[in-house]
Amino acid sequence: MEFAESINALNCELQKELALRITLAKGGKWLRISLNGRFDIQGAATLSEAVEKALSNGQRFIELDMSGVNYLSSAGIRALLTNHRKIERLKGAFYLTGVPERVMRILEMAGLYDLLSADPLAAYDDHLPAATIDLSDWKAQDFILDSAILVPRFIGEPCHRVSHDKSNIPCEVVAFPPSTVSVGIGALGYEAAHCRDRFGLYIAAGGIAAYKPFAPDMSADYVVYAEAYVPSLYAVSGLAMNGNFSHLISFECIKEHGVGLSDVAKMMLRIHGKPAVGFVLAAECGNRVLLACGVVGISERIEMRGWTNPLDDGASLSGHTHAAFFPYQPLRLGFVKLKETVAGLFERDLLDITHIETPLDPAQLSPLRLLRGVAWFSEVIDRK
Repeated sequence: MEFAESINALNCELQKELALRITLAKGGKWLRISLNGRFDIQGAATLSEAVEKALSNGQRFIELDMSGVNYLSSAGIRALLTNHRKIERLKGAFYLTGVPERVMRILEMAGLYDLLSADPLAAYDDHLPAATIDLSDWKAQDFILDSAILVPRFIGEPCHRVSHDKSNIPCEVVAFPPSTVSVGIGALGYEAAHCRDRFGLYIAAGGIAAYKPFAPDMSADYVVYAEAYVPSLYAVSGLAMNGNFSHLISFECIKEHGVGLSDVAKMMLRIHGKPAVGFVLAAECGNRVLLACGVVGISERIEMRGWTNPLDDGASLSGHTHAAFFPYQPLRLGFVKLKETVAGLFERDLLDITHIETPLDPAQLSPLRLLRGVAWFSEVIDRK
């Protein structure tokens, strides 16, 4: 009898390990449901029960954190689609964050792009800024979006360490749904072998990936995530940050000379109070508009595995930023949506993609000056 009892106890423990574990966290009008374990038929029932209880309590806005899911079955996919449609009918929002690479591939093949590309900002109806910041040369409004974070993933060596000969360097596919911000060296193509002579700097934000080959006779190109038969983004070097944004700032300069990227970086770090933030920035700069993304932080507190360089003459800020440039067009300010803003930029010609650097010599500071724009940002946590 003791042996049988011990076997039963062991089986119970194994079932606990195999079961999907759920953690709930409330943040404003949003409910974050974090999943950990196997998302199979049993896990599907567990999630659906949790969602049903949330809806009965009046909850309509749900973020599903998938970062702990190690297995996804057809039953799990069906549960995602069913709950998404149910909440959509209630005029709420149901979207995924922290989706692991292999789970993301399964969802892509299942055609569930609406779950991966949902814009959580669309569900907000209280668009008043949490704070207005007035400085001598410019002013900004801060909108609080959520208590989200960005988790980085590193591919290969940082851009500045990659040699020009990339023929023998292994590359990886980088998914770029709207919940991912990424910069690096890579190319768009259907097979890695076809990308070897086309590598260049790339930027991915808002569900669009763009790159400019190093070869001078090749033009920049871009693709929109989840289009039918789109090329993949192959990277030999990449920093990808997955998650959602906690803040949006809208800024405008009072004087014509504008502000530098380091000024906006200091503003983001000041607002967030964290050592490092990942960001997407759209701004007017003279006769062009830029879309920039990357990471910035306090030099003595940010590591990011060698990906950052000094951003200001005092070497107090470090970061890594790529930017895409477009012909001038006036940008909407205030509370705006990331996907719509990025998509609007790509309606114009893609002129160039560069790595933004600021020399240490104050006399040689980058001429890039930002006049007005918007930036989405969130804390970056490097989970080693």
